[in-house]
Amino acid sequence: MKKLALGLVALSLTITACQKGQTATQELPEEEINRGYQVYKTTCAKCHWETVTPEKMKQIREYRMKYGKPPFGGPPMSEISARVKK
Repeated sequence: MKKLALGLVALSLTITACQKGQTATQELPEEEINRGYQVYKTTCAKCHWETVTPEKMKQIREYRMKYGKPPFGGPPMSEISARVKK
């Protein structure tokens, strides 16, 4: 009985998460996108690079393994996006 209850809870959480994901992917107005980008440029870009190619990310990881500190203040925004999506 406990397994059935846990299974139903897991199923309902999965369905809820999928529904929330659908609303998050809806198109935003261009004005909001531009405002968000301006916030990034004035605040986040000081430490976080906007985009990094996979080859460059590999070089950064190797550099970090060697010297312990990345060549920037925070991870690139593409890496943050990938982490959030996971």
